[in-house]
Parts: sequence; C-alpha cells; structure tokens
Amino acid sequence: MGSGLLVLWCLTQEAFETCSFYKLPLGDNWVLWAQMSISLVWSVFAVILLLLGINRRYQPSRYVALGILSLTVFKVFVFDLGFLGGVLRILSLGGLGISLIFISWLYSRYVKDAYV
Repeated sequence: MGSGLLVLWCLTQEAFETCSFYKLPLGDNWVLWAQMSISLVWSVFAVILLLLGINRRYQPSRYVALGILSLTVFKVFVFDLGFLGGVLRILSLGGLGISLIFISWLYSRYVKDAYV
C-alpha cells in the first residue's frame, strides 16, 4: 500500500514538474494546466489500480481505487473546471461523465462480490 502511494506521489510530482518545464508554451495559466494533468494522472492510476483489483479479486485495491477516483472527481469539479469556459467546460464534463459511467459499468459487471 505504501509503495503504491509513493508511486502516485512521484507521478504527481512528475506531472507538475513537466508542466513547470513547459511554462512558456503553456502561458500564464501553466499552474492550472499542471493541476489538470495531475487529475489525469490520478484518474489513470486509479483505473489501473481498479483493473488490477478486479483481475486479482483483491477488494482493498478496488476500494482504494474508488477512493482516489472520488477525490479526483471532487478536485475536477471544484478546482480544475474553474478556468475553462463554454465549449471546453461542456466537453470536459461530458468526458468525465462518460468515464464515470464506464467505471461504474466495469465495476458492476466484473466484481461479483461488490455487495459483500
């Protein structure tokens, strides 16, 4: 568990430092882009953890993945969508909705002990 959190922390730092390296092309809002890239890293990490938990039938892994996904969704709604406007905000919310529907379908379809 500790090693997984260490990997997530390192990936988070790497995403932020990558956006910091590309400050000039990203412009003045590079910190906002860094926060969005961190959300993407957290989402991908949680989906991979969820798939591993489903494949190995390991319930704690699935719960941690769902917790990370919940934190990511909260972060996206509260912080990341603040600087987007119009069409980009609509597309981002649509993509988030589609990904949440896919994750819920995946979890309900392949996890037989979901209610245990």
